[in-house]
Amino acid sequence: MSRDERVDIIDFIINVLKEHEKNLDTQINKLEEIVAISGTARPSQGEAMGRVSRVRVAVNDWSEFREKGKEPQILAFNISDEKLEVSALKDGTLFVYCEEIPELSMTVEREEGKLVTRGGNFIDLFDSLSLIAGSLQCGMPVKHSRVDFKLPEGSVVQKIIFKVDSEAAKSWLSKQLGVEKTSIIIGSIEF
Repeated sequence: MSRDERVDIIDFIINVLKEHEKNLDTQINKLEEIVAISGTARPSQGEAMGRVSRVRVAVNDWSEFREKGKEPQILAFNISDEKLEVSALKDGTLFVYCEEIPELSMTVEREEGKLVTRGGNFIDLFDSLSLIAGSLQCGMPVKHSRVDFKLPEGSVVQKIIFKVDSEAAKSWLSKQLGVEKTSIIIGSIEF
């Protein structure tokens, strides 16, 4: 093989490599556009290598949750389906605390000029003295309202509905977990 033939082969290989480089650049630009549109940051190689595995821990006791979730990277709470859920993400671990927000009711009838209770779960109120004091078991403040429903036979169903005010919850959580009030999210943290 002559020297000119070798140079031609090397030129050919260089041109093929340049064409591949252009194609790769185009593909990388498309991927970066997709990442930018989705709003997801691309982790650096160091971040990907040092990533901590994620764990979700359900904590039943508020004091334990407060201890484990103090000063988290992200704090969120959600109130839905008569349930309070607080999530704290700290060091790759998601600590979750859930508590039911009860709704109490009783049926009241007038019998011989007196009001008589005929059923309901109103007695459950006494199982939770914190509700009488105006807070959930964890200590978060609640407000209550009473709603009356008149039944056709003349009796009345009375319901006490407990509500958590979002701003009051943010203030309370801020103090409990050492987080700025403005950094608390109303919602949930998903893995």
